[in-house]
Amino acid sequence: MANKRDLKSAVNNITSVLFSECIINKEYVPGADKDKATELMAKILKINNDFTTRISHPEPGCNVKAFYKKLRNDFNNAINDVAKEVDELCKEQTE
Repeated sequence: MANKRDLKSAVNNITSVLFSECIINKEYVPGADKDKATELMAKILKINNDFTTRISHPEPGCNVKAFYKKLRNDFNNAINDVAKEVDELCKEQTE
């Protein structure tokens, strides 16, 4: 199992890439849906905060290995959902 610092770093790196993608789409793509990009950016920040907090404070009395396995699965699902939304936002501009 990786340490907490590595997990937090991975969460920050992944969310930063998605956040940057939204900023680029919002600011530099003509005709972009700026409101949707702003909503996605807020959603990405919330995911970052939620998972960083969950990494820092595991549930007391639980199986630690199962806790982090569930945390990774939840994070992957949340990121996949947001990535699909960012991809749809980008596709809307190319059509």
